Amino acid sequence: QSIAEKLLARTLAIMHDNPTFDLRLVGHSLGGALATLFGSEIREILPDAIPVFLTTFESPRVGNKDYVLF
Repeated sequence: QSIAEKLLARTLAIMHDNPTFDLRLVGHSLGGALATLFGSEIREILPDAIPVFLTTFESPRVGNKDYVLF
């Protein structure tokens, strides 16, 4: 199991145990790019009732045309 899969599984477990929580992702530079990718991945999995907030600073561009249309 990759680190990303472990992070996703742990995040889902925490959100399941605490349904009133919201999820806030923050990153700078490469961390911002990773937060962006993780945010789009987790947004597809979490129920719409759970807010996901993303804040990045000086992050490189992430994705391509297919990602933008996603």
